[in-house]
Amino acid sequence: MKLKIIFIVLFLFAILFFLFAKKIDVTQIPQKADLIVCLGGGYIERLNKTVELYQEGFADKIMFTGSGIGLLDSSDKIGFWKIPFFEKKGISSKDITFLENMQNTYTEIKTIKEYMLKHNYTIVLIVSDPPHSKRIQYLINLFQYQENKLETKIIGSDVLWWNESKYIDSLQSFWEAVKEMIALAYYHLRYN
Repeated sequence: MKLKIIFIVLFLFAILFFLFAKKIDVTQIPQKADLIVCLGGGYIERLNKTVELYQEGFADKIMFTGSGIGLLDSSDKIGFWKIPFFEKKGISSKDITFLENMQNTYTEIKTIKEYMLKHNYTIVLIVSDPPHSKRIQYLINLFQYQENKLETKIIGSDVLWWNESKYIDSLQSFWEAVKEMIALAYYHLRYN
């Protein structure tokens, strides 16, 4: 009996996964904006995409979010190295801003909205990994960006392990899709 229940649960999960996993990538095409935000977490792909967007003239300012950044000295193991990384790419440190101590996507998206309103920004490009984009869009809607006349474009980093049409190509893409579906369900339950 237990084996039958486990099989049924796994079967139902598989159906749900295949129905919804392809819908977690809602990345968009970039447009001219006031600010490019590189969300915390991820790897070098987010930084590279941010540099690419900046160098192509999509915005004149870059913002980083995440936990532990902002000290900008050698004790800051997370954020300190980003300034020299960008200076080597020809981006001045005066064009870079940090949102400190953002513990999760919820606080990042909430604080980005507050920052945009404070600085009279109307359009922002948010860079993250593609499977993370549906949760970002959910939070943008939750915090009513559009109702505040704020426009967002979610731009996918060019991670090699993600292919939106074949999201189960690798164990990593499969696992990322599963994690995002769980996180999105959690956000719906917690914040609705």
